[in-house]
Amino acid sequence: MGKTGAERIAGKSHLAYEPVAMKEYVKILVADDEPVMGNLLLRVLESEGYNVALASSSTGVMERLEKERFDILLADAKLPGLSGIELLRTVKGEYPDMAIIMMIAYSEGHKVKETLMNGADEYVTKPFKNHEISLILERAYWRLLSNRNSEKKKSIISIAE
Repeated sequence: MGKTGAERIAGKSHLAYEPVAMKEYVKILVADDEPVMGNLLLRVLESEGYNVALASSSTGVMERLEKERFDILLADAKLPGLSGIELLRTVKGEYPDMAIIMMIAYSEGHKVKETLMNGADEYVTKPFKNHEISLILERAYWRLLSNRNSEKKKSIISIAE
């Protein structure tokens, strides 16, 4: 398996100040069982320069994750197969470094707390505006990159000691 975008960028500190150039390295897996929503997110995120793949079920998510690495999972809380919380727990357990953003229907706002308590890095309520999802993705990615840079610094310090 190749390195994820965050891993490639973490080793290139001169790129840390070029956010636009980095989006092409960000691998996002979008999981939504509604084809219209999945394709809309695909088009919007690709137009912003992200590297995007789609899955339409929790089984599809797990199959994609077994084949390739992603930086961010943007998943609908209601997918065929595992519940949103079960998928969240499974992915966080197997891929703890991946940022996970859950999409929650406005009418199910009561699930926000449960989603965050179970490891989601962010959430967004549906319906949302394109700029909202863009900001959330960028914030999640920068936090992920910062965490990976911190881990890299710790390993360098421990080697030096």
